[in-house]
Amino acid sequence: MSLCSQYQCLLCHAAPRIGDAQFCQQMHEAFPSKNWRVVHGADIIAKIPPRFLLYEHCPREIYLSSFGRLVTECEEIRKWHSYEAWGYIPIHLYKTAANLISLTESPVRTMYRLALLFTLPGLSDHFPADYERLLRDIVEQEVQQLDREQQQQNQGQKKLQQSSRAQEV
Repeated sequence: MSLCSQYQCLLCHAAPRIGDAQFCQQMHEAFPSKNWRVVHGADIIAKIPPRFLLYEHCPREIYLSSFGRLVTECEEIRKWHSYEAWGYIPIHLYKTAANLISLTESPVRTMYRLALLFTLPGLSDHFPADYERLLRDIVEQEVQQLDREQQQQNQGQKKLQQSSRAQEV
């Protein structure tokens, strides 16, 4: 069984560039409109190897901002890449302070983030826990929104049933 017939989509998290333009075109043709890569903040791994070595990413990107925003529009993704690149140190100092105050991660990991911030900028955005936390939060928000919409729909149906019963009587 071939790769293309066995799988219906390709979704990569925190992936480096792995092929040239021809490879990316082949992947796009094999998985048309179902080939995505997820990138968080200023994740340095998603920026290697450099483009001047002729490595490329497949074009469709889902961007997770450091502030928990999911971005899929190309122009907006470019803006967020720029924001997070220029504001990298203040953003990560803020995130580190927030993590210490809320105790969302261990103090050891937080100290590790600080060390990476000044030695290998961008590597702390590669933590799998960040991808998981952001995606989990986004999915939870969407599920809550769907639940609210379903409740509103159910209330509307109940009112409609009550009014139809009242008219019958």
